[in-house]
Amino acid sequence: MKICHPDIAGDDGEEICILLNDAYDLLSDPKEKKAYDIELHGANGMPKPVQISVSTLAGEHEWTSKAGNKKMKPVYNGRPLSRSLHRKVPPEDQGEKWNDEKFVFVDEWTCIACRNCCDVAPRTFCIDADAGRARVFAQWGNSEELLDYAVQACPVDCIYWVSRDELQVLEYVTRDRMFENGNTVPCSMAARQGTGGGALAKSGPLGWTCSQSTRTHQTL
Repeated sequence: MKICHPDIAGDDGEEICILLNDAYDLLSDPKEKKAYDIELHGANGMPKPVQISVSTLAGEHEWTSKAGNKKMKPVYNGRPLSRSLHRKVPPEDQGEKWNDEKFVFVDEWTCIACRNCCDVAPRTFCIDADAGRARVFAQWGNSEELLDYAVQACPVDCIYWVSRDELQVLEYVTRDRMFENGNTVPCSMAARQGTGGGALAKSGPLGWTCSQSTRTHQTL
């Protein structure tokens, strides 16, 4: 919540702050949460409502993505949209970020589809067929060394190390905005100039600057 506060993220953070406040109020009320679980169950066609608790999220760093129907507006369910292979990383491929349980996120509004990250870490990144921009399909599909290289080598600085809680919100907001734009993203040059209309336009996800991200090895 602190990261996307308007005082830090500017105007770009106002909408996500409202979303987070609404989500907190809803999920803190047992009756409202039960009604939401039933609605979520119907929208996603799940066999039973999703049960999410703070204790579960705190220790869960392995999850499976659910392929969404791009013709339907995405529903926030408190889980990242990319797969997680965090627990399957061999000891020799682990490092500080693996220990800190960090994950990679691509700001698709800034991406120029150079394919550099896909070439460096092909088991983690891909080019989305609809948007034509890089996206993470499997977290920790490659070693930390390769993932770090992909982040540092991005020519437009659009790849970030984030926490799991940040990841699930950023991926949802990206997918939600993409749905509103017809599963496309604006011209990357326009987005970098702040005129593309994307939620993650300007300097980074939710208005972050490179100095605020873990690109410079600082804590978010």
